[in-house]
Amino acid sequence: MNANLVLSLRDTNESSPMIISMDMDLPDTGAKVLDRAEEALLTLFHTVLRESFSGFGTRLARQLADAVQAERGGVVCECAQPYRVDGEIGRVIFTVYEVRDGDQVVWTPADPTSDATAFAALGPREYYRTASFRELLLTFASRLSMRATANLLQRIRHQDARRRTPMTTVASLVEREGLAVQEWIERGTAQTLRKAGFADTGIPAPGTTVPAPTAASVCLSSETVEAARTAYNADRPEALQIPATALQDVYERRERTINISMDDVSVKKQKAHRQRQMAAPSVATESVTAEASPSAATRPDTLKRVHNTVAHVQSPDGHYLLTGRDSFAVLRMLIAFLCHHHLWASHHVQCFVDGARDLHAAIYARLGWRKIRLILDGFHLAEKCKVQLSLALKGRKIRNAVLDDVMPLLWLGRIDDAIARLRAILPKDIKDAASLEKLVGYFERNRSHIPCYALREALGLRNSSNAGEKANDLCVASRQKHNGMSWSGDGSAALASTTALVCNHELRAWCVQDRLELTWVA
Repeated sequence: MNANLVLSLRDTNESSPMIISMDMDLPDTGAKVLDRAEEALLTLFHTVLRESFSGFGTRLARQLADAVQAERGGVVCECAQPYRVDGEIGRVIFTVYEVRDGDQVVWTPADPTSDATAFAALGPREYYRTASFRELLLTFASRLSMRATANLLQRIRHQDARRRTPMTTVASLVEREGLAVQEWIERGTAQTLRKAGFADTGIPAPGTTVPAPTAASVCLSSETVEAARTAYNADRPEALQIPATALQDVYERRERTINISMDDVSVKKQKAHRQRQMAAPSVATESVTAEASPSAATRPDTLKRVHNTVAHVQSPDGHYLLTGRDSFAVLRMLIAFLCHHHLWASHHVQCFVDGARDLHAAIYARLGWRKIRLILDGFHLAEKCKVQLSLALKGRKIRNAVLDDVMPLLWLGRIDDAIARLRAILPKDIKDAASLEKLVGYFERNRSHIPCYALREALGLRNSSNAGEKANDLCVASRQKHNGMSWSGDGSAALASTTALVCNHELRAWCVQDRLELTWVA
C-alpha cells in the first residue's frame, strides 16, 4: 500500500502552514502500518529540523558577514571549512562566510575580537556541542555505558548512522566535561578560601579567626536529653539502660547542624598499555579486559586501583554531593562550600565515618582547627565485630552468643562493658587471640567516636553514614564497578564529577552557563 504522509509546520508569524509530504510504502494491513508511519514521521520531522537549523546558521553567518562588509569593506566569501554542530536534533553541517580584502582575511564568523560573532572557534574537524546535546550526553552517561549512550543518542535523533556521534567521541566528551567541572570547582574553591581568610590547604591563615556558634545555640538542652534518657530507661532492666555518662556527650539540634558523610571508593585501574588481541574490539574509557590466566588476578599490575572520595553534605536546607580524587581534596572543597554558604559561624559540624584510619586522619588534619565531632557509623561497627569475632572464636554459635552480648552494650555506648565481655571469653572458645585483641584495640581507638546510639535515636538524631554510602553508590560504584570495567584516573574522576552534576541538579546551569549554582538540593 502506498501512502502519502504530510507534516504541517506553522510559523507563528505566518497565517498558512508549511506543508511537507513524503510518499512511502506501508503494509496493506495490521498494526505495523501505524508503526511504520510513526517511524517515517519522526525521521521526516528530525530531517526538517536539521535542514531548518542548517538554513538558520547559514543565514545568520551571511547577515553577520554583510554587516562587517558594510562597516569595514572587503568581499564576502564562503569559508573553505563548513561549520559543524552536534545538537539534540543531530549532527548538522552548514556553510558560513568570511570577509576578505584581497588575500587578507578581515573577519571570520568565530573572530573573538569582533562583536559581530555568534560562533565558537573550532578545530578542522571539531563540532560545536549545543547545551541541549551536552545535557543529554551527561544525563545518559551518568547511568549508562558509553556505548549505550552513543546508541541512545543515535536512536532519539533519528539520523543516518554515518552521522552518529561515535562511542569514543562520547567517552572523550564526558571526560572533557568532567575535568572542566573539576577545574571550575578548583578555581571557585581557591577564590572562596582566599576571600574567607583561609590558606590554600583549607586551614585558617595566621591571624584569621573563624566565628563559631555557642553550645547553647546548636545543642539540645540538658533537660531534653535527660527526659529522653528517662523515658528510654523506664521499662528496661538496669543492664540495658542508658548510663548517666551518656549525658556528657554532645546532642545537636537538627536545625542547626551540618551532617557530613564521607567515604572512599576504588575501582579497577586501566592499564596504560594493553596488548591488543586479534578480533577484539577496542574500548576507550570502559575497557573489557580478558584474564590471560587464572593467576592474572593476583599479579600486581592487575590489582592497581583508582581512588575517589565522595562526601554527602546535609543541612536543614537540603543536601549536596562533593567528589574528588582523595579525602584532602574533598575536605578542602567542603570547607570552601560551607564558607560560601556562611555556615561556620552558625552551625555545628559533625562527620559520620567508618573505621578507616586514613579518613579520620585527613579530617583531623583539615578540620582540626574547629571542634568537630566524628561519629562511627553503627552498621560498620557491627560489621567489624562480626568479622573480627568470626576470626577470633571457634564456631558460629559461640560468635553469635558473644555478639548478642556485645552489640547491645555498644548500642548504649558502654565501651568498657563491651571490652570486659570480650575479656571474659573462655580460652577454650578462642581460636585466634590476636584477632580478639585487634577488636579490643578498635574499640579503644574509636572510643571517642562511638556515641550512645540508643539515646541519639531516642532524640531523633542520625546514627548512620548511609547517606554517604548511597552518594558513593550513585556517583561511582553503580557506574564504574561493573565486571570487566577499568578506568584511567582522569576518566574515573571526570565521570564521578559529571554524575554529581546530575545528582546536584546542576546539569542545566553547567551546560547553559558553564558554571555551578552551588545551591542545596531539597
